[in-house]
Amino acid sequence: MVGTTAVNTTTPASSNTSKTNSASSNASVATSSDAADASASIGQTYNEFLTLLTTQLQNQDPLSPMDSAQFTQQLVMFSQVEQQINTNSKLEQILQQDQTNQTLQAAQFLGKTVAAEGSVQPYTGSGSVNIGYDFTTAPTGSIVIQIYNATGTTLERSVTIGSPTAGVTAYTWDGKDNNGNQLPAGDYQFQVTGVSSTGTGTAANSTYITGTVNNISTISGTTDLVVGDISVPLSAIMSVSG
Repeated sequence: MVGTTAVNTTTPASSNTSKTNSASSNASVATSSDAADASASIGQTYNEFLTLLTTQLQNQDPLSPMDSAQFTQQLVMFSQVEQQINTNSKLEQILQQDQTNQTLQAAQFLGKTVAAEGSVQPYTGSGSVNIGYDFTTAPTGSIVIQIYNATGTTLERSVTIGSPTAGVTAYTWDGKDNNGNQLPAGDYQFQVTGVSSTGTGTAANSTYITGTVNNISTISGTTDLVVGDISVPLSAIMSVSG
């Protein structure tokens, strides 16, 4: 049985999915300019050291020759640093390739409907969306779903569901508030609470959002899917359809 009720609760916590103001489908790939500059610098210093060493050897006192062990040790250190810089450069190339692979993988989700972990549901302003939740053990009383505005300060809709069950369940929200008014497009925070027969409330183990992937966002080397204007990590995707 589904009905509406007003419940006084605290404002929901922010979602584990982050909102992005402008999503870009172009991957921001780290360049190897720093490694190249470092390699050029160490190479120049290495050559200068060899020139200095050669000059000193040519002009040393035959009766009091210089200690060659120190020069050899410094040569070895220069070589080790140069090898480390080359290794870093190769690692950057591998990371760039991995970023490209993530972007190609994410592109396969474009235009498809996904369900992902989160508690901020994008709404287009028409139709309905599914709000998912998961309870390991079914509450003995009811389940209360509360839907707030984007900032989590205004309670727009409160729904009480009787005879709850355990496991993953979806509630179909028609986009209307408690007075039956159609709400505008936007992001809506929600929380799901299981209420026992004695009135004790327990938050759902997990909550899920649904929506169509309309873009790909790559920021700081991390590729996310954009649902509405909500960034969803690939690791948060639970199911894909369409």
